[in-house]
Amino acid sequence: MKSANFQRIEADVVVLGGGLAGCWAALAAKERACRVILVDKAMVARSGCSTFAAGVMLAPLSDDNLEEWAREIVENGEFMNDQKWVVTLLNEQMGRLADMQGWGFPFEMGADERLVRIIGRAHKKTRVLMFHGHKLMEGMRKKVLEKGVELKERIMVTDLLLNQDGTASPNRLVGVIGRHTRSGEWVVLNAGALVLACGPIFFKDGGGYVDNISGDGVAMAYRAGATLTDMEFATQCNIIIWRRKYKASGINMFQGYGAHIVNSNGERFMERYDPVLKERSKTSILGAAFTKEALEGRGPIYMDMRHLKPEVFEKFERVIPKTMQVFRAAGIDPRHDLIECTPSVHTPHSSSGEGGIRVDIDCRTDLPGLFAAGGSTKHKPHGTYAVGGLNLAYCCVSGYRAGYGASRFAQGNLRPPLPGDGLLADYIDRQERSFAGGQVDLEEIIREIKLVTVPAKYSFFKHRRRINETLARLEEIEAGLLPEAKVDGVHNWVKGMEIRNYLTCARLVYKAALLREESRGSLFREEFPNRDDRHWLKWITIKRIGHEDRIIIEPIPLDSYPFKPKSLAPVPFPVQYYFEK
Repeated sequence: MKSANFQRIEADVVVLGGGLAGCWAALAAKERACRVILVDKAMVARSGCSTFAAGVMLAPLSDDNLEEWAREIVENGEFMNDQKWVVTLLNEQMGRLADMQGWGFPFEMGADERLVRIIGRAHKKTRVLMFHGHKLMEGMRKKVLEKGVELKERIMVTDLLLNQDGTASPNRLVGVIGRHTRSGEWVVLNAGALVLACGPIFFKDGGGYVDNISGDGVAMAYRAGATLTDMEFATQCNIIIWRRKYKASGINMFQGYGAHIVNSNGERFMERYDPVLKERSKTSILGAAFTKEALEGRGPIYMDMRHLKPEVFEKFERVIPKTMQVFRAAGIDPRHDLIECTPSVHTPHSSSGEGGIRVDIDCRTDLPGLFAAGGSTKHKPHGTYAVGGLNLAYCCVSGYRAGYGASRFAQGNLRPPLPGDGLLADYIDRQERSFAGGQVDLEEIIREIKLVTVPAKYSFFKHRRRINETLARLEEIEAGLLPEAKVDGVHNWVKGMEIRNYLTCARLVYKAALLREESRGSLFREEFPNRDDRHWLKWITIKRIGHEDRIIIEPIPLDSYPFKPKSLAPVPFPVQYYFEK
């Protein structure tokens, strides 16, 4: 038996991920639990999506017609939403906003001391507020520490630990194991309950603002046996590449304030693909439209903000200052310049919760003791994708619900013990030897993954033959290339583990995409170019049992929901392009 060499920590509730959802989970848990530990792979308020959010969050208020808001969200989400979650989100987000306003958080306020709200991506009746992402997360960090939550930063959690001593359900979560990203020290946390809030599925260099959000939570939950759902829709994009080499977020703000998008002929072309919303369309439609225009010889694409008023740019300086700093550093003046822009796309890429861990209305997974929130989960109010800013509102509401549920679970159940020192030592030894000491550079592996996930024929426009081609190549990379990675030091070991997690998610995304025989949300299938509500108003779930995937296609319970499609007739996908002749 090997000698275990790790730090052992006990807590009532452990939260993984220090973004908006994770911080809300920690705050809610701390209201009821004694010891709450928040673990982050980097530093809270310095990493993850929330810190670099592009300045908008869904903001329902008490005098809004919430039924109209709910209808818009469900219709925009193509009726794939959990409509009970939609109602819960709208009602409880008001409370979360009131809390943050009471804490003095930096939302844009009008002269009447009310929240300034605007329309943005896909909004009609719904509205979003504006904020500075970094300042908001600095406030959340401060609040978490004020309440007595302990921070364990720069720790990459590698796997969930399940009960093995027979005193409780064999699927009962008992803790997590992780490694300090600088010192290499191993840490084992024994948790009464756990909240996974590790963020969505991005890729290295794929999100435009963060490069350490690699689907860790989704992959860990899958390996432990939790159910995932809607993975086939995890092909999203951000319009974040400017003049081909500068990256900055902010597209939602630009959309909301009326930016024009034109092709190389000077045409505002989005009316062809979304006659109602035009430039305020969803990013999945924008990205596909940009790509089609370029493939048909009308690229490059430009953002035109020259008609916007000076006070709009003053607001950009307050709300998305990092983007404006990037523009200045690049010599771009959006007041006077057309700006070439390009979508950054990967499959998988679930920045708005298109696919992930399945949770119920209380943010429970199907593993006892495991809760999940934010980008690691499927955003059930979103459907496919509803409106801009909903994802951050969902982080607030789901984070609070997950933390509350986790603390109640921890109080009501005895905490099973961790596996023995020998088993943990064996695990640590296997993980440290995950890579065989080969000579394959990690950047080479990333390039190989991109070759079969990034090009338009594998990402925006899919076909059965090419999906199978991608699946086969991903399997080759995972089984043959990754184990031969050249890994020297803890930093590269962490990077290798992130690639492992991303490959797990990618395989599941393409596997689910192969099953859905229609085009909906961000999924376009050349063989099935229409949205098919008659046959495909269904959720696809994936669960690992042993070494096999159990896949269930589950009808959406529309009979019990208030909003239903007016017709089940096929609906053509907004952007269609065919590589297969």
